[in-house]
Order: sequence, then structure tokens, then C-alpha cells
Amino acid sequence: MLDVAVYYLLHYLMWGLNKVAIDFALLPERKTLPKFPHWWIWPLLLVVFVIIGTTITFFISINHTISNNWFLGGIVFIPLLFWAVVSSFWLYCVQNLKRYTIGWNKLYDTQYAQMTELGQQPLYVIFNGLYTEQGYQDTARKITQEGAFLQSKEPLQGTQAILHAKLALEEPIKSSAIDIRVSYLLERFYKQIAAFLDEPWHKYPLHVRFCLDSQLDQKHLQALWKKQFSTYQFASIGFIDPAQSSQFIDTWIDDENEALLLVVSLHLFDFPQEKEGEAFSALLLASESLLSKPLVKQAIKSQAIPLVSLHRPEIGQELDKVIHNGVLWGAKEEAELNTIWYSHIEPELIPKIATTLNEQGTTLKNIYHLDNTIGHTGNCGYFTAVALAIEHAQNSEDKQLVVCQENEVSVSVVVKSKLLS
Repeated sequence: MLDVAVYYLLHYLMWGLNKVAIDFALLPERKTLPKFPHWWIWPLLLVVFVIIGTTITFFISINHTISNNWFLGGIVFIPLLFWAVVSSFWLYCVQNLKRYTIGWNKLYDTQYAQMTELGQQPLYVIFNGLYTEQGYQDTARKITQEGAFLQSKEPLQGTQAILHAKLALEEPIKSSAIDIRVSYLLERFYKQIAAFLDEPWHKYPLHVRFCLDSQLDQKHLQALWKKQFSTYQFASIGFIDPAQSSQFIDTWIDDENEALLLVVSLHLFDFPQEKEGEAFSALLLASESLLSKPLVKQAIKSQAIPLVSLHRPEIGQELDKVIHNGVLWGAKEEAELNTIWYSHIEPELIPKIATTLNEQGTTLKNIYHLDNTIGHTGNCGYFTAVALAIEHAQNSEDKQLVVCQENEVSVSVVVKSKLLS
């Protein structure tokens, strides 16, 4: 009964761990059976018992008179009885240990499978807007097909030329006039997102989160946003710690089920650093439970929205674990993983990542470095890379792997979804 009680106690503890985080390290390790003695140890043990019994019986018979039956019992039957008790108890313990180990490992496998299934639940991208120096919604094509790279130019007239990328606005606005540039971007973005503020989307809570890396402060940005979207009531408006961008997505996947999430990422400068690039991106994300609503299904099909899955990011410092789990979260999708997007990755890590992927059975065909193509977008690097991978995934059947370095390395899978196809 004890092993059964321990089994169900473990089940309860593992179930509790499941509610805390998708982290396999929280699971107790699998059990392995110890090496048991070979079969020949038991005849040998019987001989030892007989020798001990014979020795004891012999010394007793020297000082005391014992009957032939007791003499025979002392050298044969009593050792045999002790041997039978010891071997039976050992066999009982071994069988219980085997049942306990098998039950433990079976429960471990069940919990591992449940955590994997939970970890593989993605967010679905129903709108993606990316604006860089290469233009709007055309950056991925120019990088993958035209080989676009950063160009060296003067940030301001008369200054030294450096590699950088500035947003290609249709109107001439000075770099220093960041508030005017943001107003222009928000006005343009409003026209693109307006369709998702009407039926049937407005029936569901819409949360807005900003990832801001600019000289514009949060209050000013929020005021510009409310001015542009004054007719719409959002469920909440907040700001993401730019250094925790991927962690925010990881948490949101678990916390929100039937709410829309709009993530707006903005990196602007008034004067660039070497290899710095400006970028504006916006992702409208929804869960599978929300997409299962009949009206939402109908809207997606009628508007021909290309769904893309953004899978759970894996974050950490151990490359083997981070890459394995990051790829695992996207393993439910049948597409082949061929493309990787690097953002703000230390150069010495890139060959290590490639080697690790190769050892785990993934051979990459397309490798793109955002820092060399559209520029380093500061603390908005994760969302910029994700938006770029999504843009490419909309026109590709392959999986995209986004690898970004914030405080730690994060790995996310992006792939065209077949959920409603």
C-alpha cells in the first residue's frame, strides 16, 4: 500500500508542477532499477547458510547432547528455512521496487507528454505589420530574394557615413521630431488595423502592450495612442519590459485564453549608432480557443487571413536545452525547419547554435542576420525578428526559427498554420 500512496502523491505533486510553468526541470527524474545479484548468488548463499548452520550445530553438539533429528535440522532444515525466508523477502522487495519504478516512470512519461502538449500550444498571428527601411510588409522578400543588406550613408548631411537603417517614411520628417514620426506611424497603422476593431473582433477583450525603445517616454506614447484610437475602448494598455519580451509571450500563452493581444514594438533614434536600424512592428495574437468561435472562424475565412503560429519561446543559457525545447514546442507542425533568423546574437554563439542544431538533427538551408540586413533594433530585437519571420512564413511552407539574445538566449518557432485550412 505504501508504494501506491507514494505513486498518487507523486501524481498530485506533478500535477501541481504542471500548473506552475512549462519546465521539464521541475519534474522529478526517471527512476532506473539497480543491478540485482546474479542467479548464482542464491545457491552460493544457501551453501553459506548450510556451512554456518553446520558449524553452529557442531559446536553445540560438543557441549550438549542433541538428537539426530535436531542435528539434521541444524545442518539442513534450519539453514534452508532461513535461506527461504531471506530469498522470499528479497524477491518481495525486488518485485515492489520494479512495480514502483515502472509506475513512477509511467507517470513521468504521462506528465512529460502532458507538459509537452501544453507547451506546444501556440498563439496565432491574425495580423502582422512590419515597417523598416525596406518598406512596409516587404522586408522579408527583399532580404530572402534580393539579398538586402545595411548600407553605409550619412545620418545627417555633413556627418560621417555609417552603416544604419532609417524608417522609409513617405513624408520628410526630421529624425529628431520623434513624436511627429510616431504620430505618422500610428495614423498609418490605424488604417491597417481598423478592420480588426469591428465585427466580430470587438466582442472580445483586446489588450495592448507596447515594447518601446526610443527617446519618447511611455506617457507621451500612450497619449498619442489614445488620441489616434480615441473611439475604441481597450481592455488594458501597458508596457513590456524590453529586456523580457520573449518571457512576456511565454507567460501570456498560459494566462490568456479568449482575449486578443496587440503587441506594438517601436525602435526609433534621432542619431544612429553603427549597424543600428529603426523598426515598427505590430502583432495581433489570439489563442486557439478564441479562433474556434464560429464568428471568428467565419471572419478569418471570409477575409482570407493567413494564419501563422507563434510557438512558445524557450529561454535560458544552456544552448542544448534551449534549442531542444524551443524546437520541441514547434514540433507539432509537420513543416520542415529550414530557416533561422538571428537577432542581437553574440558572434561566438552562432557556430555553437548551428552545431547544436546539427547534432539534434536539423540542417539549416537559410540563415539571416537581422543586424546585417535591417540593423540592430535595440531592445525591440525579439519582436522585430518575430515579425520578420511571420512575414516570411506567410509565403513559405517551411518553419522559421527565431533566435534572439536578451538577458538570455530565446528560441521560438514560427510557421504557417493549417488550423482552419
